[in-house]
Amino acid sequence: MAKDKKKAKSGIPKTVPKQDEYERISYLYQLGMTSVKNSKLKMLSRGYNRNGNIISKKAVLRLSPHFKRASCKKCDTILVPGLTMSVELTNDSKDKNQKSDILVYKCENCEDIRRFPVGKDREYELFCDQNEVKN
Repeated sequence: MAKDKKKAKSGIPKTVPKQDEYERISYLYQLGMTSVKNSKLKMLSRGYNRNGNIISKKAVLRLSPHFKRASCKKCDTILVPGLTMSVELTNDSKDKNQKSDILVYKCENCEDIRRFPVGKDREYELFCDQNEVKN
């Protein structure tokens, strides 16, 4: 009995909570990615992505930043570089310092713009991408 308590306290869950919701969101995302490439099915792709967002909000899931950045927050279009979005590196500072570089994603559907600062720390990694977290 003492061994079971030690295993439970180790911090490794035996099952993933809300696994069904994660699987459903992943499946909807995959459907959206395949249908966004066909110009006739772009609206269907947006519907799949919208359903995935609703499920994640209703189940209060913590999604990966990569997953969140892959869709437009305004129109729910799945963002694919060159197909549904344009990517640009801008620098609006007066002295054009490299630390002021900004990565700009522009949705081709709704013209919404998202900006990510990339110049401040070139070696910055998202928390979910760090080696300590992956291991």
